[in-house]
Amino acid sequence: MSVNSERQDILDPQGQAAPFGPLRVLLAEIDRAKASVLASALDGSEFDLVIDRAATGGDVLRALEINGYDCAIIDAALPAFDALGALMELRGRGIDTPIILLVGSANERHARLLLEAGAADCVSDGELAGNRLGLSLWKAVRAHRSLHQLAASQQTLSARLMHDDVTQLPNRALFLDRLEKAATLARREHAAMALLLLDFKDFNQINRTFGHAIGDRLLEVAAARLVSAIRESDTLARVGDNEFAILLPTGATPNGVATAASKLREVLRRAFTIGQYRLQVTPAIGAAICPLHATTSSELMRAAESALWEAKSEARGFVVCAGGGNDGNREKLKLAGQLRQAIDRSELRLHYQPKIDIGRARVCGAEALVRWHHPRHGLLSPDNFIPLAEQIGLIGDLTGWVLNVALQQVADWHRRGLDLSISVNLSPLSLHNRELALLIEALLEKWRVPPSLLVLEITESAIISHMMRASEILRRLHRLGVGISIDDFGTGYTSLAYLRKLPVSELKIDKSFVTNMCRANDDAVIVRTIIELARNLGLKTVAEGVEERETWQALSRLGCEIAQGYYMSHPLDADAFERWLAESPWSLAGRPLPMSADAALSIPVAELAPFAVGRA
Repeated sequence: MSVNSERQDILDPQGQAAPFGPLRVLLAEIDRAKASVLASALDGSEFDLVIDRAATGGDVLRALEINGYDCAIIDAALPAFDALGALMELRGRGIDTPIILLVGSANERHARLLLEAGAADCVSDGELAGNRLGLSLWKAVRAHRSLHQLAASQQTLSARLMHDDVTQLPNRALFLDRLEKAATLARREHAAMALLLLDFKDFNQINRTFGHAIGDRLLEVAAARLVSAIRESDTLARVGDNEFAILLPTGATPNGVATAASKLREVLRRAFTIGQYRLQVTPAIGAAICPLHATTSSELMRAAESALWEAKSEARGFVVCAGGGNDGNREKLKLAGQLRQAIDRSELRLHYQPKIDIGRARVCGAEALVRWHHPRHGLLSPDNFIPLAEQIGLIGDLTGWVLNVALQQVADWHRRGLDLSISVNLSPLSLHNRELALLIEALLEKWRVPPSLLVLEITESAIISHMMRASEILRRLHRLGVGISIDDFGTGYTSLAYLRKLPVSELKIDKSFVTNMCRANDDAVIVRTIIELARNLGLKTVAEGVEERETWQALSRLGCEIAQGYYMSHPLDADAFERWLAESPWSLAGRPLPMSADAALSIPVAELAPFAVGRA
């Protein structure tokens, strides 16, 4: 039976339309007289109704269990029907269809019990003649649909909170929950399972060079490729900025894990076409197996992180946890986390190693070398933390700090009449930072240092591996007036054609050739060749690793301009360097060093915020 109306909506008590559309209603009344009254009341409600009928209490329960109704209007006096018991049974079965009970002349206490048991409303016989039933139906349907919309919204929100917005994969929270359940099951069933962590070693460079929008799109496409490389029983999740986790509930043997890692690396081997760019990523994978390497989810995660760290730090594509020997890797992971606070806590220092003009036998500048005064490990050399900074995306902040403090020191020397140049090493990742020139220009202006007093050292291998981008960045820096030095020259086989095009001012001969040049003829030939090459190109030569008088004399005979090494001085902190300037035979003759007006040369990193580069 249908009771139709021309209107497809209903006005709520405030007079606003509520577009419910057709409503399907189950109707169960006791006699024809009441049916007529109900039909009249429903006709006046202006709903578009599709009505099904039930004759007994059993029919009501069966109909509600099978069919989806917007509401049920049931006479409480229906044969074989216990209204209170029926409500409790329906709710117990999870059936939440709104129930409007026709209660005859029930007292208030009985009606309250029915409402408390889950009835949407109780309507007495005397209320059927007016608009009471239509209003009750409107309220019941609106409340029911609102609850369903709320539940759907909560479900959607819950799904969003447990999934990554970019890749739509499970996020870290959901993955850790699944990992915990898988580890528990493996322990209970005495079975094996495996965890793989995958990281893109060069992703931070892509973000800094091309922007986060390109980076996000790359992650999205990479995730789709990774999904195609795993089984239906496996779980893939995004658990970090550029880190994915893969849970293997079966096939967790060393060979099985190696096969899975090979498939993952294979699908990432092809270049990614993102917009107008063709991008290549270098994945590193660390794996751990339960119970071979760990038995709990947290231990398994630490073991896989340790293996991933080894894969990244040793430039290996895939590493399985060695098992039981991860203390060193765990210490590196902890050190990486502490490095983030080291700058703000003033734990970093610059040491200065003098550079000597060989022809004049006098100091002409210094190389700034960063040290970390770690509260537990003591003085750490750059080799202990520079790779960490590169891997966790802090190299930009660290470079900014070094440049700032180094130029502050040069400014202090310059104010006291000492025109000493300062050399600063740049990470290969700096060649991806298009804002580097802006940072350096701002710092030169801030400290009022002549650009000619700053020399930037970039390794030969870094320039070769990124020749096009290196050329662009080096030209920007050259236009500022700063010096450009190719560090470790002789180890990277730079093409002479490229070398002539690069705006460099000096070649720094790698110490591996300089240190043994007086004992190894091959090294001496290389050093002589580099010096002659630089002379023909109009470039200065700097020899590092000068540790003996004989090496100094040999370099002097070959016409090398500048020497640096332990023969003249080890790297010194600022105070010791100034004492060396005042007392050393290599010092500026006849020019005693005035006392510095600044007791400490340090600058809060917050002042660098407008120019901070390379943040992850």
